[in-house]
Amino acid sequence: MHFNIPLAGPHTSPLLEGFKIAPVPAAHLGLVIATSGIPREAETLRGLPSVAILDGGGEMVAWAFVDVDGSLATLFVLPDQRGKGLAKAVAGGLLGKLSRGEFRGISGGRNGAVNGDDGLLPFGQGSGWVHSEVKEGNSRSEKVVEGLGGKRCGMSRYVFIASDLIS
Repeated sequence: MHFNIPLAGPHTSPLLEGFKIAPVPAAHLGLVIATSGIPREAETLRGLPSVAILDGGGEMVAWAFVDVDGSLATLFVLPDQRGKGLAKAVAGGLLGKLSRGEFRGISGGRNGAVNGDDGLLPFGQGSGWVHSEVKEGNSRSEKVVEGLGGKRCGMSRYVFIASDLIS
């Protein structure tokens, strides 16, 4: 399911005591990669806007990224931390920072930070929307995205091409 989420509007969600929002620590990118159903590379993740929720001991329990295509992606909450509102809190924290333009200088265009002069859209500028693709039937993720103001706007379909079999 394809959702469009407005950047305008409140995206905050209260955190339980003992948790805090921070950037995803580089030392935790292995965990992000290990829990993603989509192949990810640490080098790419380091250049993307991200937000994590850390527990009182500094351990990362939830995270989200804005992907290279400008989508809300790689949203994950550790299984033993689910049901506490952390998914909406981490996604809301990320979208709030995005809407305030806090990521404008971090994305890597051909010449470093994307500034609009190279034809690429800087994070936090442009349409005022972010999109998210949620696997059909993933009702938890659908509820999170809808809770952020996201509206269903279609279906995405993917085709796998085994290029190694093409001669």
